[in-house]
Amino acid sequence: MGLSSDIIVIGAGPVGLATAISLQRRGFSVMIIDRGGLCQSLQDYPRHMSFFSTAANIEIAGHPFPCVNPRPTRDEALEYYRGVASKEELNFLFYQEVHTIRGSVGEFVIGATDHELRCDRVVLATGFFHHPVPLKIVGEDLPHVSHYFDDGHRYFDQDLVIVGGANSAVIAALECFRRGARVTLIHREKDLYSGVKYWLEPDVRNRIAEGSISAHFNTTLAEIEKDHVVIENKGSGQKKLKADFVLLMTGYRANHSWLQSMGIELDHKNAPLVEASSLESTSLKGVHLVGCALCGEDTGSIFIENGREHAQILADHLSNLSA
Repeated sequence: MGLSSDIIVIGAGPVGLATAISLQRRGFSVMIIDRGGLCQSLQDYPRHMSFFSTAANIEIAGHPFPCVNPRPTRDEALEYYRGVASKEELNFLFYQEVHTIRGSVGEFVIGATDHELRCDRVVLATGFFHHPVPLKIVGEDLPHVSHYFDDGHRYFDQDLVIVGGANSAVIAALECFRRGARVTLIHREKDLYSGVKYWLEPDVRNRIAEGSISAHFNTTLAEIEKDHVVIENKGSGQKKLKADFVLLMTGYRANHSWLQSMGIELDHKNAPLVEASSLESTSLKGVHLVGCALCGEDTGSIFIENGREHAQILADHLSNLSA
């Protein structure tokens, strides 16, 4: 089935929504396509998570985000973005994975799961949350192992090993401990990540100090078995730990090979090369990148707060071209 639009935005996250709205307000016909649903990456966040940003910093398109507490919850954010999408009457195509982007300005053809779409220009607003960084060890693909954390309740009275030392690992460790799990934290560095949020750090350090959460630093995960893991400490060697479940909070990266397959040139840190004034790929004209699609390996450099600014940059550029 063929569909067409002036511009197709790939990615229905907050920055993709902001970009589509800015373009639609300038008179372009816009379709948003996503491999999941609306704000899929936010759906996959922990259920009880609160954002690090305030509500004002994740607002888009001038729509106020009323919120009881300074930092909104996952559910409040999803409700807000649903409301914005409905008010702006955006055009969506959900649960369609894009496989190919062919053509050039004015005649792009996008191949997706069930559709072939045509457009003049393409905007990549893809994130990185659906591409976890693998450890590449034995047992990583076992059913009790996950790169995502949703709810601590499922780990009540279970031996849970969490790998990582940044915010996601700390959040999972604290929540699971408070919901009755026996938590062991494994981190390859000598201490927690220096960027752990200030309200989380004293909490997790106190839990480690009192023994409520067991922690092994300078330690890596060597192997995962059905009911245990093998860890390796830089000083003391290998040992086994009981593990009913394993959470690999090792971070996420954009799908660099997918970008390259489309003909997008990357720099030495796998960030797409773009023109600053247009956010247009230097190697694939007519394809623009916004938000976390520009991150490369530096996934902490762009987020909703600064990524939403790309929407106005792109809308201004394309409006000037069509004037």
